[in-house]
Amino acid sequence: MDSHGYDLVCTKYCYIDESASLLDIAVSSVTDTVLRDNLPYGSFIHHPTVMLKKSVFDAVGGYRNFPCA
Repeated sequence: MDSHGYDLVCTKYCYIDESASLLDIAVSSVTDTVLRDNLPYGSFIHHPTVMLKKSVFDAVGGYRNFPCA
């Protein structure tokens, strides 16, 4: 990440059913510009695929406090 100047990386992902059959590919590769332009309107970053520098996570205040499922 350091050698490329990235603070956050993530991967594309697929939806599968209980039988591991492919249902849909959720997102394709995007550039940082596309990501920055679209984040104000919604996120297509799938949380389990994220790797983020701790310093950046701390700088934005970490996770917000909210109830979850």
